[in-house]
Amino acid sequence: NWFRSRISTWIWYPVLSTSSGSATGSSDLHGAKGNAPSIPGLPPVVRSESRSPAYWRQTRRKSIICRKSPALASCAGADRSYVSLSGLSENMPAAMQLFEELIADAQPNEAILENLKADMIKARSDAKLNQGANFGALNRYATFGPEYVRKNTLTDEQLQALTSEELLDKIKAFANLEHTVLYYGPKSGNEVVADLKAYHKTPAELTPVAETVRTRPLLTPENRVIMAEYDAKQIYFLQISNRGETFDPANDAAIALYNAYFGGGMNAIVFQEMREARSLAYTAQAFLSQPGRLDRPYMYMAFIATQNDKMGDAIDAFQEIINNMPESEAAFNLAKESLIARMRTDRTI
Repeated sequence: NWFRSRISTWIWYPVLSTSSGSATGSSDLHGAKGNAPSIPGLPPVVRSESRSPAYWRQTRRKSIICRKSPALASCAGADRSYVSLSGLSENMPAAMQLFEELIADAQPNEAILENLKADMIKARSDAKLNQGANFGALNRYATFGPEYVRKNTLTDEQLQALTSEELLDKIKAFANLEHTVLYYGPKSGNEVVADLKAYHKTPAELTPVAETVRTRPLLTPENRVIMAEYDAKQIYFLQISNRGETFDPANDAAIALYNAYFGGGMNAIVFQEMREARSLAYTAQAFLSQPGRLDRPYMYMAFIATQNDKMGDAIDAFQEIINNMPESEAAFNLAKESLIARMRTDRTI
């Protein structure tokens, strides 16, 4: 309660003109004259005549967020984009209405947009001074090819040229695309459908989602080395293998056990051999990654970080361990026990 009251106070007081008179008048927040509605537990406030209708709509939404506390999250990904809404079940109608208003009536803020652009450009500059960020770029280059970054990243000039109108048009068009609604909670299916009909406003015909060409990981039919010079006291070394084999549920158990035994953690063979037994790496891991989609391939990845002067010995030892996997009955049993324990504690929803 203390936290919520402080949030409410922070949102309401700095932006509204207070009055010693009583707060009476219209509770409409869409531009009509009158005082702003009072919030339970807070002093009444009076509307400033100079405020725009958009300002009052945004103020109303802030008050709903304070009182209802819905959690709104969004993600734009390569395969799908989504927004999620979570909170108390009894607040679902108000939260849905708030979400619909945010989408339909999103307002530009040029100062925030310019700050966002500046932050992104600075982050790019800072990333050049970070070894991990540079290595991540090299990894993407090796995995997806030399054109991947250009296809998926705006240049600084393109970023600076973006306008609020362009971005808001995309947001407002988002709700008109064909989409799926997923629900998890205590309400019945009929109740959820009723809420959607009441609050989730969509056109009679939704716009089909355009087909996109997904960037796929490159196959690795032959050995090749890709190097990026970087002035640092240690090297990052990654091996990637992609034979194009797609998902097969029959492989799940064996892959999970292999990863747990060989390269899945501090008790695994790779870490114990490379760091604990031979002192050839700060960290080491090797695993077969599971594809996230049916049409995506399995990929084998092996990574070490070590001192520059130990690079040759570390790579030779790593290759030996990968091609001639050491056997340890104790480590194998420990891997099985950890998988069983994880299955007992995990809850899949």
